[in-house]
Amino acid sequence: ERLRMALRGANLAAWEYRPSSGNFHLEQEWRDLLGRGDLESEVSFEEFLQWVHPDDRAGFEAAWRKLEAGSLSEIEMQLRFINRPGALQFLSLSGRVIGKNADAAPLLISGTAQDVTSRHKQLETLRVQSAALDAAANVVVITDAEGKIEWANPAFTRVSGYSREEVLGSNPRVLKSGVHPPEFYRELWRKLGRGEAWSGELTNRHKDGRL
Repeated sequence: ERLRMALRGANLAAWEYRPSSGNFHLEQEWRDLLGRGDLESEVSFEEFLQWVHPDDRAGFEAAWRKLEAGSLSEIEMQLRFINRPGALQFLSLSGRVIGKNADAAPLLISGTAQDVTSRHKQLETLRVQSAALDAAANVVVITDAEGKIEWANPAFTRVSGYSREEVLGSNPRVLKSGVHPPEFYRELWRKLGRGEAWSGELTNRHKDGRL
């Protein structure tokens, strides 16, 4: 019972597969994972495969057949599943061969599946945001807490003449033009250091020396 609670807490569902029967034994957590309250504990590989998104089936089946034949000892894949409501769900499926017979064929394959849908959505959101920053017409520079440049968008290269690689780890003062007084920069960094937004116009020096 403690193991089951731990699995649920980690959004994990255990499974076993016996090549001799061609069936999966699925623990009850799979019912919650896929929203299938009437899920049987024993399902055939063919039925299991139908839950996998059509675009992922061929790759999964090819890897699985190698595992079943003994040419692979373990498997780890991220797959899209179709849950009972019909929505896509991203699962990280991992398993390994537990025992083999005299012919080196697997007797039992056991593993877990973890729901990583939220993680995938977060990564997709970051990807979209990153693409938006890359496409932005205005210069965008990201620094760490010490003011060292960690990332800059293509507009930065176009405006400053510096490539992103040239300025990574540098302080933005490499662009300092001398036009603004020290108080201007102190106020800028003071606001940023407090997590506040700063907006304004900066006159910077191009890599070739012009303003």
